[in-house]
Amino acid sequence: MRAIRTTPNLRHGAAAALLVLGVASQHIDAQASPQTALPRWVPDPLSQLLPAPVPATVKDGFTLVTLGDLLYWRPVRAQIDSGMEQALRLVRGADFATANHEGTFFDLHAKRIAPRDGSLMAGPPEMAQDIKNLGVRLVSKANNHSFDWGADGLLEERRILDAVGLPYAGAGDNRSAARAATFVDLPKGRVGVVAAASSFQTGVVPMDEDAEVPARPGISVLRTTSARVVDEKQMAVLRRMATVERAGGAPIPGNSEHLGRARPIADSAANEVTLLGQTFRLGKAPGETWTMNPWDEFEILKEVRSAKKLSDLVIFTIHAHEGVDGPGEGDTPYPADFLPTLFHHVIDAGGDVVAGHGSHALRGIEIYKGRPIFYGLSTFIFQGFILQTQESRNSRNLDPRFTSRGETEVRLNGSAPPGVEDPTGLLGSWDVTILPVMTYNGGRVTEIRIYPIDVRRNPRLRQSGLPRLAPPELGHRILELMQTLSAPFGTKIAIEGNVGVIRPGP
Repeated sequence: MRAIRTTPNLRHGAAAALLVLGVASQHIDAQASPQTALPRWVPDPLSQLLPAPVPATVKDGFTLVTLGDLLYWRPVRAQIDSGMEQALRLVRGADFATANHEGTFFDLHAKRIAPRDGSLMAGPPEMAQDIKNLGVRLVSKANNHSFDWGADGLLEERRILDAVGLPYAGAGDNRSAARAATFVDLPKGRVGVVAAASSFQTGVVPMDEDAEVPARPGISVLRTTSARVVDEKQMAVLRRMATVERAGGAPIPGNSEHLGRARPIADSAANEVTLLGQTFRLGKAPGETWTMNPWDEFEILKEVRSAKKLSDLVIFTIHAHEGVDGPGEGDTPYPADFLPTLFHHVIDAGGDVVAGHGSHALRGIEIYKGRPIFYGLSTFIFQGFILQTQESRNSRNLDPRFTSRGETEVRLNGSAPPGVEDPTGLLGSWDVTILPVMTYNGGRVTEIRIYPIDVRRNPRLRQSGLPRLAPPELGHRILELMQTLSAPFGTKIAIEGNVGVIRPGP
């Protein structure tokens, strides 16, 4: 056999080829290595926006009512008098009415479901039928009290709602179900409702089933990250504090996840400092600024866009305590800066109406591309008796002589922010709300009639916390307040007798 001789050039070429193969093999191994970061997909919420608004397709004359919070703990049917009946006649007379139910109802004695710690809102199973009697056709369950009794409590309430035929949105056995729109078929069209909460408790974020990992129930959430706006002088002090913190080698944790606030991101620019669990940002006006979680906004807008294809009118509703000064107790009359952005995106994705609640005080109304946005509808029923766990009472140093059986009476009421003139005397008040009635013709809302409501939170009255049409003097002040709050959005509200009227243009 003749031997094959390898020339120096061939040997060099073969070595080079082997070297190339080796490098390629190492590159492939490196790509497969778990230590190497995998490609990441960042969701783009703007990808869900429609190129142009799509008109509603409900039949002419369709009427819609959107209410704020139903915050009460026992059925009110037996307490309804002629004053409250006048208000309920408007709700029942609409083709569709929706509200947010804040709290949980089930048989506490039979189920013995353990509560989470803190303030608890509860009620008996009869609450479901009582809400239907008000004229409400669907409730949102995405809020910061839906998990007062954990997943088991919410599951039991959902079972009761299903049993009486009262639809709900914003909660489910998994993430997809919680996000999903709920549809209600009516003689004049099909309504889809998408519900979410930016104010919520920890541990309520749902998960879909993933291979062997089971699903987790919860509510549809919009997580946000907040940054406190400070001036130059304050920022200089904060930077020095941050330097000391870093020099110590151990960051000081802070409470950054209260009411759904996401953990702050690391310092992203020279004008930001993260310290004590809070991000501070250099700016001109003091207050708080917010950034939305892109995954949550993407999924919400995706569901709104999908609902538009499957219904004649789409309502988006959100429970949002957040304001310009933080979450607070929900009495700030001015919405957080992320809400206008979110609401505009919702309408651009196919929403026809936006209904905000969670703020126990009224907020303004905006007409965006002919669609109404209610930034805060306050509370329609407010009977402020709230259960407190033993630990919660102790942590608040509540007098045990007045907290038997864990029941405490809430006598809170908001007021005007410091330095703000309020000729109406109602800015930030928890005692008033509005009942808007929207009428649709030709695929758009042609008139919004705003009825001022007196919630009458007076502990000496049997009907305390129950709504009724406000008397003329109070009604006029409520409507003047709505004019003031809505003016920054360019919304003009005419006062005709004891009713406010908005007639959006084409």
